[in-house]
This record gives sequence, C-alpha cells and structure tokens, in this order.
Amino acid sequence: MKRFVLCVLIGAAVAANASRADTISFKTDFMRYEIKADGTSGALIDLRDGKNYLSDKPLPFAAIVIAGKRHDACGVVRDGNLLRVTFADTDVTATITVQEKAQWLVFRVTDISSNKDVEELAFLQVPTQMLPREERIISVRAGCVRTPRFAVCCQTLDLQTQSFVRARREGHTLSARCFSRFGLKGARAALFAAPTEKILDVIESLEVAEHLPHPTLDGVWARRSPDALKSYLFIDLTEANADEVIRIAKEINFGYILIYANKWATTLGSYEINKTNYPHGMEGLKAVAEKAHAEGIKVGIHCLTGFVNKRDPLVRPVPDPRLGKDGKVTLAEDIDEKTKFIPTVESPADFPNDIGYGLERQGLDVQIDDEIVSYRVLSTKPPYGLQRCIRGAYGTKRAPHKKGATVWHLVQRFANYLADCDTDLADQIAKRYADVINGCGLDMIYFDGAGANTAFGREWWWRYVPYIPLKSYSLWKREVRVGGSCSGPLYWHMRSFATCNDFVEIAVKAFFDNDKARSGRGARVNFIPVDFGWWGLHSWAPNRRATTPDEIEYVCQKTLAFDAFWSLETTLKKIKECGRWPDIKKTISTYERLRLARYFPEEIKKAIQKKGAEFKLLGSDADGWRLVPARYGPPHLVLDEKSSAWTIENDLPTQPLRFRLYALPVLSAYDSDENITILNSADMSRYVKTRTLPQCTTELSPSDQKTPAGETCVAFHAKSDRDNPAGWVEHRADLVKLGEKLPMPALIEGLPEDAGKDAKQWRRPIGVWVHGDGKGEVLNIQLRSANGGYRDHYVDVNFTGWKYCEFAKPESDRVFDFNAGYSRKSTTRHFQYHRIRSVFLRYNSIPKKAEVCCLVGPIKAIRERWLPVKTPAFTVNGEKIVFPCELKTEQYIEFMGSGPARLFDREGVEIGKVAPEGTVPILKPGENRIVFSSDAGADLSQRVDVSVIRFGETSPAKRDD
Repeated sequence: MKRFVLCVLIGAAVAANASRADTISFKTDFMRYEIKADGTSGALIDLRDGKNYLSDKPLPFAAIVIAGKRHDACGVVRDGNLLRVTFADTDVTATITVQEKAQWLVFRVTDISSNKDVEELAFLQVPTQMLPREERIISVRAGCVRTPRFAVCCQTLDLQTQSFVRARREGHTLSARCFSRFGLKGARAALFAAPTEKILDVIESLEVAEHLPHPTLDGVWARRSPDALKSYLFIDLTEANADEVIRIAKEINFGYILIYANKWATTLGSYEINKTNYPHGMEGLKAVAEKAHAEGIKVGIHCLTGFVNKRDPLVRPVPDPRLGKDGKVTLAEDIDEKTKFIPTVESPADFPNDIGYGLERQGLDVQIDDEIVSYRVLSTKPPYGLQRCIRGAYGTKRAPHKKGATVWHLVQRFANYLADCDTDLADQIAKRYADVINGCGLDMIYFDGAGANTAFGREWWWRYVPYIPLKSYSLWKREVRVGGSCSGPLYWHMRSFATCNDFVEIAVKAFFDNDKARSGRGARVNFIPVDFGWWGLHSWAPNRRATTPDEIEYVCQKTLAFDAFWSLETTLKKIKECGRWPDIKKTISTYERLRLARYFPEEIKKAIQKKGAEFKLLGSDADGWRLVPARYGPPHLVLDEKSSAWTIENDLPTQPLRFRLYALPVLSAYDSDENITILNSADMSRYVKTRTLPQCTTELSPSDQKTPAGETCVAFHAKSDRDNPAGWVEHRADLVKLGEKLPMPALIEGLPEDAGKDAKQWRRPIGVWVHGDGKGEVLNIQLRSANGGYRDHYVDVNFTGWKYCEFAKPESDRVFDFNAGYSRKSTTRHFQYHRIRSVFLRYNSIPKKAEVCCLVGPIKAIRERWLPVKTPAFTVNGEKIVFPCELKTEQYIEFMGSGPARLFDREGVEIGKVAPEGTVPILKPGENRIVFSSDAGADLSQRVDVSVIRFGETSPAKRDD
C-alpha cells in the first residue's frame, strides 16, 4: 500500500497540465504499441488482424538501478510526445521523447532527475509472446523476435545504448537501456514491427533515416548485394607478387583478395605501411588495388582491432599513456634501474601468474612511469612484489623509480597490448584504418580479434568490442565490405558477413559440421550473409598432413548448399608447395562458378546441408554436373597383425575398391630407453591447476601400486553428481613452470629425413599404462604446446585391470563428441611438438551420479623409426590386389578403382604411378571383410593408415537452358 500511494503522489506531481489516460498508444504503419498508466507495457498489436503479440505477464515498461537496486516504473504520463515516468520507492522522474514515424517508434531519453544517483536506466522493455512457439525465431544479434507471419524488433540508435533480447519463461523481452558510465541523456532506441517478409525493408529504411551504418556494395545494401556472395582469397599480397596472386584469385573465381595485417603493415597499432612488401608505401598499396580492380577483383585489409604490438612505436621507446591497463599496485620503495625484485605495498595477487590463452586475462608486463617491466613470479606474501623481473622490456628504457609510483598491469591478449577504448588512442587507430582505406582505394576490411576488448569490461562488450570499427566506418568515403570477429547491436548494421573462424589443420570436415555450420545457421537467423571461411591450404608438418582435394571439396559443397561463401587462407609459397593444387584449383573454380549461378536445386542443397553428408562433383559443362554421395573412410589404422583385418559397411551401391593409404612409422617398445618420459606420474609437484564442471569433483594422488612395467603411477579419482553423463574434470601438469630456467621438452628435432632407423629425435606417438575401472568414462591424455595448441589422446575405460594404451597419432577429431570446457579449435589447429609445455589428465563422459578411478602410469613419447612400406596389398571378400611399390613414411598412395594408382610424397606432389596386379576387388552393399598385407622385414614397416573411399549413384542436375 505504501508503494502504491507513493507512486500515485509522484505521478500526480509530474502530471500537472498534462493529459492523463489509462492507456498510452503509439502507432506505425504496421503496429500499435500501448503502455499502461501504471508503468507496464500494455499491448503490441498487428494492425492487419488485431492480434496482440505482447505477453500476458505484465512487465514494467521502464526501470532504473540505484546503488545496485532495481526500481520498476510505477507511473507513466503522456504530455504530447513526452513520457514522464516515475519509479517505485524513489523520487526519480525520467522524461522520454517518443517519435512516431511511418514504420518505427524512436524512444529518446530527454531528461532524468537525480541523474547522479541513477546507475542504469532501462527505457524500453517489451515482453513478447510469439505463438506458436515452435515457429518462433529469435535473432539475438538483430534484436528481433519473429514468426513466419510477424516480426518485432528493438534496435539501438547510438553507442551509448544497449539493446538486446532477453529470454523469459513466457517469451522474449526486447529491451533498451543506458548507463551513467556512458551518459543517460540522449540515449536512443527504435521499436518496430512488421510482417516478417517486410522486416528487412523496414530495417534498411531505418538505417538510412536514422543515420545508422548502412554499407552498400555496388550500390546495393550489403545484406542483399550479389557482391556479398563472392568468396575471398586471404593471402600475402604484395607489390612484387600482385600479378600472380590476382591471377590465382581469377582462376578460382574469387571476387576479393584480403591482405594479412603483418603483410601490409609493419606492426599493429601505428599500422605504418610495410615497406618490405610495399616499397612505395601507400602509393604502392594503391597501385596494387588498382591493378586488381582492372581485373575485376576487389582488395581489402585484415587488422587486429585495437591491438598494439610490443615492437610498435606506441610502445617503445616510451609507452603511450593510452595503452590499456587492468590493475595496479604501489611501489613500496625506491628502486634503481637494475633491481630485479619490484617491492609493492599491496599484494599483486590480482595480477596474472600464468600463461593465458584466448580472451582470458593474461600478460606478465607492468608499466612504471615510462618503463615496461616483465615479471616471472609473483610474491603474494610479505614482502609483496614482482620477482625475476626483466627491466626495460620491449625497447623501453631502464630507469630508477620512486616509492609511491604506480605499478600498472598492462592489458594483454594474444601477446599484444590493447588501446584503451576510453581514450582517443582508439579513435586514432580507427582513423588510421580509414586513412588507408580511403587513400588506397580499398574495398574490404576484416576487424579481427575485436572480442579482446572485453578486457575493458565484459558487461560493456556491446560498446567496447565494436567501438573502433564504428568509429572507423564514420570516416570512410567509399563502399567497404565489412567482416570480423566483432559483435554488438550497433555493429550489426555495418556487418557485411559473419561466421568466419580460424582454419584448422586436422579434422577439417568434423570442424565444419560442428562449428562452422552451426555458426552459419546463427548468422542467417540474424539476417547476416554467411562466410564459411577461413580454410587453410596446408603443407605437411609434424602436427598435420598436407591438404587433400576432398577436404577442400567438402568446404566447397557445404558453401554451395548453404548459399554462403568462403575464404581460402594461405600464402603464395604454400600454394606453390601444395602438390595437389592443380586438383584443388579446379575443384574450387568449378564449385564457385556453379554456386554463383545457383546451378543445383534446393532439394540437393538440403541433402548436402545434413551433418556428415558428403558428395563428389562429377561431370562437365557439356554433359551437365552431378553430385554423388561420397564416403572417405572412416580411417583405419593397421598397427599389428590383429588390426590388419577389419570389416567395412558399404551403404552405397556395388563398386570397385578405392582407397587412400598413408605409410606409418614403426614404434619402439614402451620400455625402450629410446623413448622420452614426458611426465613421470610420481612427480606430483608438476600438477599446478585443477578445473571441474559444476557438480563434479576430482582428486589426484600418488598410488602405492606399480604398472606392469614396474613404474609408479597416480590414482585419478573423480565424482559426478550430474544427472547426465557429461561430467568432466582436469588436472594440469606443467613440464616447465613459470620462472624455471629449463628448456621445454622437444619430442622432435631436425628434419623427418633424419628420423631413420638410427635417429632418435622423432617421438610424436604416446604410450601409457592405464588401470581401468570399467565404468565407461573417457580418459584424455592431452598435450599442450607453447603456442596454446592441444593434442588429444583418448582412452575409453571399458576395461578393468591394466592395459597398455599406445597412440600412433592424436585423436583430436573426437573432441566434437564432448563438451570438455576448452576450445575445440585449439585441439585441431597449430601444435608444436618441439615445445611441449603442459600435460593434462582429463575425464570426459563421467557416468551420471558416479565415481570413477583409474591408475595412470608414466606418459612416454615413443620413438619413431621411419621405415618404408613395401608392396601394399588388399584382399577384399577373398579377391586380392597388389600394388608393387614402396612408400616412405608419410607418403601415400591413392587408387580410384581403375587404372594406375597415384603415389604422392608427404606434400601431395605426385611422384609416380603404379599399375596394380590382380583383379580389382568389388565392394558389395553391406558388410565387406578387408585384409591388408605388405612385405615384412627388419627394415620395413607394415603399419598404415587406410581410408576406403566409396561413391554413390548420381543425383539429378538442374540444367538452365
């Protein structure tokens, strides 16, 4: 009763000389929005049929936050186009101007009393109820809730306003709010609704009329322009190689070339033109763009948004005061320029004490006056301070400092500093991007890494993440295609495409299905053109195999199916080194041409869109193109006599045997002194960190038992109280701890050619003894290298007692079977076998409401012997075929069912052909038994990695006469 009386009195005071009604109504061409006098949203009516799309659960139209406490609106009075809003238990009044326009309403915060006390003002809250629920589509990035018949949107009109969609049990609420941190007065948002088929028309009109970002390509809004469907080559374009790179882009029918940041710019931050690649500076870059334009190709630049490289002039010799900082302590004593221990008044416990990856807080650098100091150890107990410091780091000058000086922790992400987005350094960088775009006549920019700006407050991501792109956009004088790992309600308007993610090096197809396809669907729901790039063109490396044509074809066909585009991220050197490039180039070119021509009908596209569905493109322009179902694998490892025979289920028609076979090295026995013990389980001091999923617990302790090899082991215990078998836990062991003067373990050294029978420096496979409890959990022995990459090795604990587990290669593609609490991309991307930093013991799939425990022995890297595989042969259902050839380790043979087989070196360069001996075996529908054999001998390997390839019947092609 007290609250009601207070609201009535306040409402009466502000209502003097103003009209009063029980319901306040505003209209557009498509909707009527009503607010009740008690401060709640009343109705949102589709004017075609009078249907109300507002939830029947009342929600205050506005609310404020004072001292962390929320106060809902309790009264609204209309005075012309002004709304005067009062709030429960306060004397605050907010004045909101509402402009009725043909297709939308604009809400603007005009005034607010007691401004100094109000921390937050929600000045628009619209609780929707879109029925039937199964037809409801939520476009969070676009601020839209819709059904096939009607769509309702709330969008911010400035960078001081956050608009968003919030899920509620009864439906979804569209909201707009502003904060005292960025200013309350002047905040603006638009509310609009329309028939779903017209909603993009309304949004385009809104962008133009309200001066929002409205990028166009060839004069057409970027969301609808045909130019928005062109793929791009992400490469090291320079003055010297321009002709060759432009020719390649044309050959594969790509419409854009994007230049790596470190190729067009010397360093991040100042973004001076790289004179090594562009000797003529800006004029050189401009000339390259003009040369591409003459060939019908557009050119863009890649950047890391707001990043400042540690070699940049903004860092040395004097750090710019506008570099981002995220913590501070006070210098406790005077120090000279040689002091290695920096004493502090307060404990530096808030500073990072570990190597960080991704978007987590990281960095071991501080700034004192004009000097950057890099520490290695924190002293969090008296005497407080920073230990083992490197003075005058990154080209700054060593100097004495006085007691009382501030020791600032510098914001760092991905080994770079960040520009403070609350200073004009952010504006300076934004202008630099614009100057290069305008001055060189560029057509595209990719704002990479913008998510790192959450470092300035995760709750303010909607402002800091898109701040630099939006500032730069306002300075452009030409059409620019915009992409980037960036988000935010206002940035949504300038975004020309979305979904792109770093390429992976293994499990390419699984990564597409489990990451890119999911993200692509999310982008399309938000009315954003879909980019399925980036995809790498990989040469062979110890952590990956060279790219094969079917991997690229998988990307091409999925892109075609989703009416999307993609990017090939590579270098000119990698293209020249790629032995399969002629096949790959032809595949890309043909798919791009057919995709842009919309050659295939929707029913075929829908079939390709299915997870795991794979096809092979066959035909010609003259005879027509067709897509046939394809199966590449699953891969089977032949490691011993037992695994040399297996069965394969052929779900496609009768066909000849096709396969791809890689030669694998011979491995030493587990107890050989040629192996390296990566982690001795007896050394518990190496385990430095534990993480668990909620409702899970874990413990790691020494065991008094011995492995069958007579070595010590640890007991790895975990418990899950979850109602599903998705629990996970982990323990991390650092092989080299922060501040230790020890080299990181190297599992490889030198070149693979040196890894002959007498060489001992190649040890990528893993061996370990495990005592299982038979409860079905999945043990993951994971390596992490210094660059943040992972490699996974899984043990399905479906056994009891001791078992020797050997991994000829990682099983990182299985990461998609689990939600293990870490980036799946990290397990399939870069990895450094010569710089192993950590080992993780993880459990995935802990059974629900269960306790599990395994004993784990020493983890060893097993020495490889690079011996050849000679005369590989297959017997399929009793029919044998022999291939008289010799394959060195990592080389492969590919046979497509007829004619000679092709032999490839590890880079995919064709090194010969071999005619098979015997009748080509036939794979029948259903189960087929396969037996592999090869010549035996002390200097030969009989270990191979085989993928049986099958093709299906043709699908009808669409011909447009």
